[in-house]
Amino acid sequence: MFNIGRSEIHGGGGNVNIINESGLYILILRSRKAMEQGSTAWKFRKWVTSEVLPTIRKTGGCQVGQKTTADDRTGLRQAVAALVGRKGIDYSSAYSMIHQRFNVESVEGIPAGKLPEAVAYVHALTLHTGLTGEVLDREPLPAPQPALPISGNALYDLAVAVSYGARAIQMGRDVSLPLKQLGCRQAVTMWTVWAETRSRLKAAANALEALSAHADAEHAEKIRPILPEIRNLSAV
Repeated sequence: MFNIGRSEIHGGGGNVNIINESGLYILILRSRKAMEQGSTAWKFRKWVTSEVLPTIRKTGGCQVGQKTTADDRTGLRQAVAALVGRKGIDYSSAYSMIHQRFNVESVEGIPAGKLPEAVAYVHALTLHTGLTGEVLDREPLPAPQPALPISGNALYDLAVAVSYGARAIQMGRDVSLPLKQLGCRQAVTMWTVWAETRSRLKAAANALEALSAHADAEHAEKIRPILPEIRNLSAV
């Protein structure tokens, strides 16, 4: 428990309640305000539990408010200059990412022991090929996939049409020789169409496969078995 006492006011006849330091911390950490995100008591509780106590556990002590000097931050300034020069961003954006990453209002607030980590962080930003202003606090996200410009149903219809077209072209090849023997002038054309479209049918199957990856699951599943049929017809 903590102690609350009473003391006379100097120069007056009244009394005031006095609470000792440990009691004050207990009142703040147990108060309802400490559970309201964004409140002063909540920030104090977060600072004590996430920074002060872990630091004391790791180092045996905690120094608050100790700022680094300009000389201490020379390596960080050089890293930021390299980031700005290589990525083409402005200094304000570069420092904003550092502030957000280390939860400080300025680089002066970064503890001396974390400066090497800050320099390494900026180097990682410089080397990250996908940097567009985001904070590197996790693995780079996969590149966004382009949206399918048509509906899944329309893509399925297209796959069916290509499949029927491939069958029709193959049938034309099969009858071209007998028709040629009968003197049909279109027989050569039918054979030529089959010969010249085989590679294009393979390309069409590959394109449909790539597009189906962006379609909804139902239509992608319906398109999948059609693709081997198109490829087989083009290979005959």
